[in-house]
Amino acid sequence: MSPQGTRGPDVPPPGEDPPVWLDELQLKPAPSGRLHHMGLRPLGAEPIFVADDRAGAELALRAHLFDTRRAEVLAVLPAGEEPAVELAAFVSEHVAGALDTAFHPLEAAARLVQEDLTIVRPAPQGHVLVAGAVCFPSGWYLREKLGRPLMGVHDPIEGYAEEIGARVERFFERLEPDRPFRRRNWFLYDDPSLFQPWDPTNEVVVTAANAGQRVFIRSEREVMLRLSGTGAIVFTIRTQQVRLASLRTRPDVAAAMASYLRESPEAVHRLKGVAPYLAEVLSALDEMAA
Repeated sequence: MSPQGTRGPDVPPPGEDPPVWLDELQLKPAPSGRLHHMGLRPLGAEPIFVADDRAGAELALRAHLFDTRRAEVLAVLPAGEEPAVELAAFVSEHVAGALDTAFHPLEAAARLVQEDLTIVRPAPQGHVLVAGAVCFPSGWYLREKLGRPLMGVHDPIEGYAEEIGARVERFFERLEPDRPFRRRNWFLYDDPSLFQPWDPTNEVVVTAANAGQRVFIRSEREVMLRLSGTGAIVFTIRTQQVRLASLRTRPDVAAAMASYLRESPEAVHRLKGVAPYLAEVLSALDEMAA
């Protein structure tokens, strides 16, 4: 773990039972040598906020982060204040939880759910990140992204601007209230820390023999919706993890992931976080798929 790792309530390490969301992972390379899929689909009847058996531990960790590192996990620009109030009421209604008025509305909302919450609003330079309560980031710092247009928020991500930046802007322009969309991404990290704003440190020695235990599938379920009052767009991020060893009972997913990684360019390996131990992970996946 990075030396910047946070102490706080214990969160059980990811297990090996294969979660249902493994079937949602995008395991086909993007067409024509591209690096990114939009991967959007209507949310339909699915819930916006998803609670599971890790809720107690994760909510305790979120509360600890707000109490001890608020400046790193909560940020709101003036343009984000009004939609933050609307979002807080929206969250409270959806999860039947009471907002603690001792906290900023966005923090109060984020203490009720396992999802991180961000708000973007249109501006001349494109949709801008105006507020966020982000306790479980995957390699990015909220304060560094606040006030930047989406192109700037995703600037370090190879191929984002060229491949899907304009398409994301058009999607947000057309997004209608009461018709949320969702997508899911995934990475392969050697550190299961939920609060992980730093880039993967690759401090763990990964071998073909231990990759199942030392490497974690880190996935983000993302929901995008437009608030009906302010018209601001909410982007929720639910971070979920499982050990790579979970694929021992899902050889189909192990085979598909190995094929995806072999067919993808090196830039994708870097984006997924697997580049430093690609050969070891592929060997482990092949063994699980056999």
